[in-house]
Parts: sequence; structure tokens; C-alpha cells
Amino acid sequence: RRSGMHFYGMAITDLCLINTSKNEMPPRGCVKLGRVIHGGLTGPNFSLVYKKSLVKPHAISYRASILSRFPPADHDDFPLPESVPLFCLPLGASVESWCDGTDYPLPTFSSFVLTGSCGEKVYGAAVSFYEELPERKQSEQMQEALFGTKER
Repeated sequence: RRSGMHFYGMAITDLCLINTSKNEMPPRGCVKLGRVIHGGLTGPNFSLVYKKSLVKPHAISYRASILSRFPPADHDDFPLPESVPLFCLPLGASVESWCDGTDYPLPTFSSFVLTGSCGEKVYGAAVSFYEELPERKQSEQMQEALFGTKER
């Protein structure tokens, strides 16, 4: 990594072994390597399993919440579930520090369908975007977490 540059990408964050002799399956979100680790003639066979996650240095993560919705009130027959923000922003919301001159990623659009207990469907959509956070709105704790110092 060069000084002053940030790395954003995927990295292996979890490793585990599964006992393929007992037909164990990888945990959700994990990938099994194709090669089997043999335990000999009588021993069990294992496979290495890993999980990748997004690496975002110099970032502060927040739990996603609903800022606006339509209709503004719940329907009597289908109240909006509390888990909707997880469908809109599954990785949460974040404040990030980027190098000067970095282009913002383009906005992304995603949609989802929620199915109620009686089979009724509710359709949702979300737009994710980046915008600059003015310095005057940054607390001292936020600046320290993002830049390592209280002053830029």
C-alpha cells in the first residue's frame, strides 16, 4: 500500500475446516476449496472453507434506517417489517475517508420483494449513493476515527 492511498476490496476474513466424511456443508456465505485434505486410510477427510468480506479502512459504519417511505403509514393488513432497512442497505450505511481527487462510485439501484405470512407481496426499491459530508458536520470523534487525528 502506498502512503496516502486507501485499499477497498475483498479479503479473506474467516477460515474453517469442514468434515466432508460426515457430509458437513460450508456455512452460509462461505466457499469450499475444491481440494480435499485426506486423513489417511482410516481418518476423516476435510475441506478448507473461507469467507470473503469487504475491507473498508477509514470508515465508520452505521445501522441502516428508513429516512423516507411511501405510503407514509402502514397498511392495516401489512405493517412494514422492521427488517426493511437490511434489504435496502445489507452492508449498512457508512462514512468513509477517501483520498483527494477520488471519484465517487455511481449510485446503485436495487429492488426486493417481501412476502407476508398470507402470501401477500410488497415491493421495495432502494437507491444508494455517496455525497460529501461537510467538515462542519463532522464531530471530533468522527475525524479521529477517519483521519487518526482531530485536525485535518
